[in-house]
Amino acid sequence: MSYPLSSAVADLLGRPSIFRTPDWLPESTWHMHIPFAFLLMDLLRPAQLVELGTQKGASYCAFCEGAAAFGTGTRLSAVDHWEGDHQTGAYARDTYDVLREHHDPLYGAFSTLLRESFDDARPRFEDGSIDLLHIDGLHTYEAVRHDFETWLPKVSRSGVILMHDTEVRTGDFGVWRFWEEVQARYSTLNFPFGCGLGVVAVGEAVPAPLLALCRLPDAEKAALYALFEALGDRVRLLHEYQEASRHAAIYLEQGLQMQKVYETYKAGAEEQIDTAMRQYQAMFEQATALQNQVAALIAERDALLAGRPDTSSLHKG
Repeated sequence: MSYPLSSAVADLLGRPSIFRTPDWLPESTWHMHIPFAFLLMDLLRPAQLVELGTQKGASYCAFCEGAAAFGTGTRLSAVDHWEGDHQTGAYARDTYDVLREHHDPLYGAFSTLLRESFDDARPRFEDGSIDLLHIDGLHTYEAVRHDFETWLPKVSRSGVILMHDTEVRTGDFGVWRFWEEVQARYSTLNFPFGCGLGVVAVGEAVPAPLLALCRLPDAEKAALYALFEALGDRVRLLHEYQEASRHAAIYLEQGLQMQKVYETYKAGAEEQIDTAMRQYQAMFEQATALQNQVAALIAERDALLAGRPDTSSLHKG
């Protein structure tokens, strides 16, 4: 399918940021949006970014990586209690520790992981101070509306809000319902792949390059979405390759361990067989010697019997 390519979309092809390969790809439904995350960091160069709901950190570490790579000077904060909810299920016990192990050495100088609820964290940020807000917490209609409305005063005049899972309509997911309300109030983009990523230009002074994308006609937005879906597929396939390589390495290691066990068992079995054969040989030699002794005794007895005088006539009348 061919799409009309506006100058706003064509200009993006000249930005190396959209072709960047992420350094870290934990399991996530966010992989396909990482090229756009890099573009946002490049275009917006936000002074402050806050993410609500981080889990394993695929999106958040992409923002951190973009900030470091493009020299944006951004101060970043991730808010999550790292426990999970009824939609995600309970997080693995080491989720937070694994994230910190990757995050802290690389990004700890300009990024903070806040282990608390969204409501508890909100007073930490001044009104009008957040240039890029990513909402990715509990995805019920009520929860996402609450997060959007309570954090909206914290967003700056140039602020942009991201909302993940705009295309998920299963169970009690309700981002799509709230998204319909948001679209009626603001200039937006909605990438329909990777569970859906909504982009909301909420500020009065959103940087012109992003605002131009939000105001594209639908046909030209389709070209934009197709471009980033192709770029996102590249990241998705990279993750699949990394996972396949990781599993292959695990299977190889397991195979090597099994080979070692087999070799150990084989060596032990061979030693046991050799021991048994030596024992059998010793027993055979003992049996042969005993048989020879018995034969000698029988021969000696026979010889003695042959040499004794015949006394049978002494008993006749």
